[in-house]
Amino acid sequence: MDGGQDVYEVIAALQNELAMEQAKNAVLLEKLLGYEDEMSDARLEEFSDVIPNEDRNYWRGQFLENSKAASEFLGRLRNRMQAAPAAGEVPEAVAVPVKTAPRPLHNRASAPMPKGAPGAGVAPSADPDLAARIRNRAQEIANRDRVSFTAAFSRAERELRA
Repeated sequence: MDGGQDVYEVIAALQNELAMEQAKNAVLLEKLLGYEDEMSDARLEEFSDVIPNEDRNYWRGQFLENSKAASEFLGRLRNRMQAAPAAGEVPEAVAVPVKTAPRPLHNRASAPMPKGAPGAGVAPSADPDLAARIRNRAQEIANRDRVSFTAAFSRAERELRA
C-alpha cells in the first residue's frame, strides 16, 4: 500500500505543476493578445489616411493575420493615392475618348450567312416537325439497336425523308 500512495502523491504533484503551467500559459497568452491589439491599433493609426473608418475592423484583422503583407499593400495604396491628381484635375496624358455614333444592334437570324460557313447555300428546314420526328426516331433506333446516336440519326433521316 505504501508504494501505491507514493504514486498517487507523484500524480497529484504533476497535476499541480500542470495546472500552474497552464495558468502561466494563460497569462502569457493574454499578454500576447494585448500586444497584438496594440500593434494593430498602432498600424491602423499609421495608415489612418488610407483606411476609411468603416474598414478599420477589416484591416485590424488583416494586421493580426499578416502584418507584413497588409503594411506593404497599404503602403502601395498610399503611394498611388499621393501620385493621383487632385479631384477635378485631368492629367495631360489622359485623352478624352471621342464619342462616335452608336452602331445599331442586329438580329443574327436576319444577318446574311458567311460564304464559308457550313450550310451557307442551304435553305433552313421548312418543317420543324420533320426535324423533331427524325430526332425522336433516331433516339428509338439508338436505344433499340445499341448504335451511336449519329448512326441512328442517319438511319432515321433516310427512313423519314424517303
